[in-house]
Amino acid sequence: MARAKSEQRFFRQKVIFACNAGKRRLILMSEREPEAADKIWVLLGKRWTLPILYRLAEEKVLRFTELKRSLAGISGTMLAERLSDLEEECLITKEVHVSVPPKVEYRLTASGVELGLIVNQILNWHAGRLPKADICELHGIRTH
Repeated sequence: MARAKSEQRFFRQKVIFACNAGKRRLILMSEREPEAADKIWVLLGKRWTLPILYRLAEEKVLRFTELKRSLAGISGTMLAERLSDLEEECLITKEVHVSVPPKVEYRLTASGVELGLIVNQILNWHAGRLPKADICELHGIRTH
C-alpha cells in the first residue's frame, strides 16, 4: 500500500522548467503551489512592474540609474527589488560590465518582449471600452 501512495504522490507533481538569472534548471512543483499563471499575475500587479517593463520596451537597454531617473518616485531599493523579480521570471536580463564605477545594463528577454505585446493588447482592448472622455483624459486632450 505504501508503494501505491508514493507513486500517487509522484504523479501529482508537475515537472516545470524554472529560469533563475538566465540559467535553466529542472524542478518539481507540487499542485498545491501557485500555478505559473498566478505567479505572473501577482508580479504584474506589483507596483512599478509595468512601468519598468514599458521603459525597457521603449529604450531597449537601460542602465540602473537611467531607469531610476525615468521613473519619478521610485526608490533605488524598490527598483532593485522589481528588477530582481523580473530577472527571476526571465523577463529581463542583467549585464554587468567590469568597470569603475560598475556599469549594469538591463534589457528585455524574448519572453519579456512577448509579454509586452500581450500587455499592450490588453491596454488597447481596455481603451476601446472606455468612454471618449476617459480616453481624452488619458492622452491629455481637452474636450471643452
